[in-house]
Amino acid sequence: MSSQFQAPEQWYSEYDEASAKQQYEMLLEIIQTSLLPEFFEEIDLGQLLVEMLDELDNNNLIAEAISLINLLQQYQPELYRQEYCYFDKFLIQHYLYTSELEQVKASLVRFEEYPSENIDKMLQILDFLKFYNATEIATDLCERTYHSIKNSPDVIDGTEIELAEIILLDLMDKAYQKIKIEESVNWDEFSAKAQEYGLKTDQQSLTNIQEDLLKDISIDQPFFQAFKKHQSRQKIYPSLSVAFHKYMADKKQVSFICSQGIWNNILKFLIEERNLNTKKLTHPDSLFVFSQKELDHFVAQQIGGFFSLAQAAGFATLWGVPYLYDFLLTKQIISSEIHLKALSAVSELKKELTERLSQSLWQYDFVHRWLPPDSLSQEDWEAEIEQFKASLTLVKPLSSDEPNLNRIEPFKREVELLRNALEKEESLNKLSDSENKEIDEVSSPSVKSYKPKKTKKSPLQEAAELIAQEEKKPGKKKKKGFN
Repeated sequence: MSSQFQAPEQWYSEYDEASAKQQYEMLLEIIQTSLLPEFFEEIDLGQLLVEMLDELDNNNLIAEAISLINLLQQYQPELYRQEYCYFDKFLIQHYLYTSELEQVKASLVRFEEYPSENIDKMLQILDFLKFYNATEIATDLCERTYHSIKNSPDVIDGTEIELAEIILLDLMDKAYQKIKIEESVNWDEFSAKAQEYGLKTDQQSLTNIQEDLLKDISIDQPFFQAFKKHQSRQKIYPSLSVAFHKYMADKKQVSFICSQGIWNNILKFLIEERNLNTKKLTHPDSLFVFSQKELDHFVAQQIGGFFSLAQAAGFATLWGVPYLYDFLLTKQIISSEIHLKALSAVSELKKELTERLSQSLWQYDFVHRWLPPDSLSQEDWEAEIEQFKASLTLVKPLSSDEPNLNRIEPFKREVELLRNALEKEESLNKLSDSENKEIDEVSSPSVKSYKPKKTKKSPLQEAAELIAQEEKKPGKKKKKGFN
């Protein structure tokens, strides 16, 4: 055993003063040793590994990151098990990009085994699965984890609704594909499976789904009249969303699960985040018109937060607007002026975002797994694909001749935790009951209501507890926040 492995403080001191490249090599060396778990705990090896993974990821050193992960899996399986959510999430995003779906499935195993341990990370992964059109994998993940999450005392009640919605959308998608080729649908089997996952199975709900799948939505005077009243408007939203799903499936080869993700996020932006008054909800033109500043604020919140869990949703919202607005224009639900204004805002924000995130665009390449929107030229579409692809070639080698200064001091992480918590607290409390009802009914019209049975901690409480846990850890020097 090397002398530096005899004292944790000595090893950490050397590591703390090392360059980024030296730190990487020290980590590769130490994870291949047979040191006792107590040594790893003293230096907090798990966190150091996650920090290094974050740095490798930010520098597009993908091969080095995978080598680190493979060695960790091979030599320290228990340590990998403790921190798997970070490493497996990285692998899943990488393998989705490279279309290695079997590797994606292999990296999901621990999330399926321990779904309630890292539910936030799992929901992040679910977003990527949705938008990459990995429908079968997304549905399997939801089916395998639904009951565990629903029954877990450690997960906020109602979290399982998001999983149930994905299962329902997959059922609807499969039914629609059969309807298109004039094949019969076993509606009894449909209803039985829906019931298994807490979905509405009454005859009226089933009839509504059947009608939406079988018939085209009628955009006529009664449609615009119905839009004026809250109660009738709530009947329009589900039918309109299904019409959008059918449009995306037929024209853009996009699954219902993916297009519902686009629909949900755009409607969340339009209704919830802009805090629209009742009058502006009564006509499509006033509902669907927005400013570039409003969209910029919403997308920045999702993508730019230090602890944001919605980067994929942010990209899907911005890139999804042209698809939804092309659909709305085709159906003559909005005017050409509103359509043009929306596309102009999107175009400007795309330029800003792709410049700001030029090195990490490849991570969000799911936006090019959909066929291009009608409003974008083939030339612009291909240029955008090349821009995303080129981002992976922007590699920054680890420094080999100076101490690694990229790590974050503990107090900075605590400040970020509290800031993020305050933002979440404010956003959760800003909506009135009626506005919450509006967006809930837009997003999940076919899922049963759930009464709270688990106590939800305030984000401030969660942040304070995390900080307290950090302060109790002995012998720690510098810490870095996790993305």
